[in-house]
Amino acid sequence: MKLCTRLSLLVFALVVAQENPLEPGLPTLRLRYPASAWIEPGTSLLKSHTQSLPIISAMDLDHKATYLLLFVDLDVVYGSTATVALHWYQPNMVATSHKKDDDDNILVNLTVGAEYIAPRPPPNTHHRYVYLLFDQPADYKFPVCFSHIFPPTAEARAGFDIRQFQSVAQLHSPVAGNYFIVHVDDPPSLPLPPSQLTPTTTTSLTTTSLRSAPCQGATTAPVTALSSACESEGWTQVVMSHEGGKGG
Repeated sequence: MKLCTRLSLLVFALVVAQENPLEPGLPTLRLRYPASAWIEPGTSLLKSHTQSLPIISAMDLDHKATYLLLFVDLDVVYGSTATVALHWYQPNMVATSHKKDDDDNILVNLTVGAEYIAPRPPPNTHHRYVYLLFDQPADYKFPVCFSHIFPPTAEARAGFDIRQFQSVAQLHSPVAGNYFIVHVDDPPSLPLPPSQLTPTTTTSLTTTSLRSAPCQGATTAPVTALSSACESEGWTQVVMSHEGGKGG
């Protein structure tokens, strides 16, 4: 990869990492990982602290409601395409009790979803990881056109369109959300030699979905392009690797 492309990707990562992706006024979803304190929006976490499933508080939530959870990485660069990757889809979440203690009053899963993939940001990047909690309608049915999300692979999870999923699943706006930045804290791995990298056909960094719209009649976010003065051959990189915790 040429130097100008590396600089473009680095600048892109630094810019987006400073943006709060949550809607103004959205209530904070209280959550923490076993090795972390309760997370305030915009908190920085070490990657090693996010490998297990989080503890999600049901404080200030409706204890008679059923919830649906999405966990996404907003700042994935797949080859030379900037996109969103789904890390966890969990329907049928309910509160365990009416107690006023966060650790006793938590959300639990009644069924399986698309299993949890722990954050795997590349070295020297600060990816924004976002949790969004939705009220799950009583007549909720999983949209079949999103059936590709269940394998825990980059190919299945990259290119996830949040607005489109919300539209076809007939979900209202999120009732709570949170986000944090993850830093790599393990030794950097050696880069793959060029012979082991797969060139892509895209020559400049763009923001888009990686797949054509899978659901007819759904509302999708507009596709925008990031301007770049550098044009060079792009390379496929690992977006996520599957290891560690599983969603239940």
